[in-house]
Amino acid sequence: MKTNKEKWIFTAILAAIEVFLTAAELGFFTIGKIAFTILHIPVFIAVIEIGLLQGFILAAIFGFSSLISAYLHANGILDYLFQDPRISVLPRLLIPLAVWLIYRAVRNIADDNTLSADLICSGFAAMSGVAANAVFVITAIAALSPEALGITEDLSASTVIVSNLVAANIAYEIVIAVAVTCLTVLVLRKRPYRAEDQSSQPIRKTFRKWLFLFMVMTFFLMLVFLYSLFSKQDRGRAEIFVESEAEILVSEIEDYGSMISKDSLMFGLEGAIVLAENDEIIASGLDFLDVHRLSDLCPGYDKTVKNEATDLTFNGVGGIGVIEEVKGITAVMFMPESEIYAGRNEALAYLLFGLLVLFMILFEIISITVHQYVVEPIQVVNRSLAQIRAGNLDEKASVNGNSEFEELSLGINTTVDALKETMQQIEEKNRQEMEFAREVQNSALPSGSLSGSSFVTLGSMQAAREVGGDFYDYFLIGEDKLGIVIADVSGKGVPAALFMMTAKTLIRNFVLGGRSPAEALRLANVQLCENNEKGMFVTVWLGILDLQDGRLEFANAAHNPPLLKKDGEPFMYMDYKKYRRGLVLGGLAEVRYSNNEIYLSPGDVLFLYTDGVTEAVNHDLELYGEDRLLKCMEDNYGLAPELLLRAVRRDIDDFASGMEQYDDITMVVLKIKA
Repeated sequence: MKTNKEKWIFTAILAAIEVFLTAAELGFFTIGKIAFTILHIPVFIAVIEIGLLQGFILAAIFGFSSLISAYLHANGILDYLFQDPRISVLPRLLIPLAVWLIYRAVRNIADDNTLSADLICSGFAAMSGVAANAVFVITAIAALSPEALGITEDLSASTVIVSNLVAANIAYEIVIAVAVTCLTVLVLRKRPYRAEDQSSQPIRKTFRKWLFLFMVMTFFLMLVFLYSLFSKQDRGRAEIFVESEAEILVSEIEDYGSMISKDSLMFGLEGAIVLAENDEIIASGLDFLDVHRLSDLCPGYDKTVKNEATDLTFNGVGGIGVIEEVKGITAVMFMPESEIYAGRNEALAYLLFGLLVLFMILFEIISITVHQYVVEPIQVVNRSLAQIRAGNLDEKASVNGNSEFEELSLGINTTVDALKETMQQIEEKNRQEMEFAREVQNSALPSGSLSGSSFVTLGSMQAAREVGGDFYDYFLIGEDKLGIVIADVSGKGVPAALFMMTAKTLIRNFVLGGRSPAEALRLANVQLCENNEKGMFVTVWLGILDLQDGRLEFANAAHNPPLLKKDGEPFMYMDYKKYRRGLVLGGLAEVRYSNNEIYLSPGDVLFLYTDGVTEAVNHDLELYGEDRLLKCMEDNYGLAPELLLRAVRRDIDDFASGMEQYDDITMVVLKIKA
């Protein structure tokens, strides 16, 4: 139930059910000697599923239903008693409070966010509600009309109350109430359980749930066993006593006939003796008697086995008795159940309280013991594992006290030590791999600058912590041409370094073979696409400068646009809007590339770079960017190539302010001599 509207609609449905059961006379059942009600079940459901207020409303309806039923069926003393609202209504108003308190207490003990916990809590609340109903009603009767229950100086109120509780057949009510309540909860509950939301609960909660259920079942099974044992013992003693007294009575009748004193016709505390001739009662130990025929007082006496104790109904009260036939006189000696089982009921009254206290103490002792010797060691291990998961491999799990947890701690520590050793081996292997990749990368780069009568070119690369695949190259093609390459391979480590070596070799060979930049990139792309299982690729800028006339023919495979400064003009980016570029190498084998052409004059500067330059970041995660690079080049282009590259590098370092470098920073500068 989520909204108030839904709650009140459900309350109205439960109220309608109670009214219908009352009107159809289906709320109270009598099956043989078994009498019980089901009108309190909607009260339990309302308290559990909706709230205490709605429970009070349903309890009031239950109480007034009892009052109405008592007026409609005023056949016995209890019917007249329930015409009093203090007995029929007020005790029922206490039921929701008892159910609510029990339900909350059990949830606090046994709720671990599972369906079984919901059913256990609801079932125990319903069971407690049935018991509360019987206790409150019988207590009210004992307080207002003790004579109706037979409370005398010889029988205490507690004994009579327990006796009446047993006679109230609450066991049948409990079975029905628990079954209906749990079924309703099962249908109505829509909250997510552990299997759906993985909302796991501590093991202590789950353990207490099942321990609670086990101890409750044990408690009631023990009560049933003791009840049966005491009942058998009490009945056996009563049968022996009645039969022995019957023998004495027979002797007195043989000696005195029907002329027996009034005192001799009293039997036990509540029993009596009745003498009859030809079904007419001639003497009785009862103080008052409204009937005169023995067949009306004790139906079926004439069909009862004589001379031995048997079940009898005497003046509407159940018990045991002996029927004797002596000199034409029928003697009935009767002892009611209240006297037969008085010892049992009083013992159960004390045992009920004592066992309840004992089981509560045992429950807490077992819970505390399990928490101390099972849950706490698990929590210690979990804290150590949390430290290990956070990266603290020096953490040691240490749980002492029992061999199982000591072995678990030893196993965890051994595993972590093995993990540390493996990680060190992997780290050493990675370091060696990075060192090898760095050597491969450095071996592929030109050493120093390359210059001629009309040009000078120089490159630099500062590798990141994880070696990548940046490379650059410049070389003479014959005596009158200069080839320049800068590239950036995807990935890191040895695979990137090897892919870089392959790409560099292919491009250089095709250019030295007389291919144009576009054709050299096309042929290299076809080769790189073959057997490229790792899906690696490389961005490339390739140019061929004719040293005779300054003609620069170049092709761009998705690389960053170079910066060009014509003599007397500012720097400009040679972007793809003006100069065509194609896709990366290693992507699609059928890609074609386009040649671009410009002329370089004395004093011109061409600056090539990879994205490690423009994508360097500072502590605010800002990018160095193309604008900063452009300004730096404008401020320093007049420097010699080596100093110019240092100036750019220094400007990047100042911007990054010590931020770790995640990509290679590769640059190449070409200057046409003035």
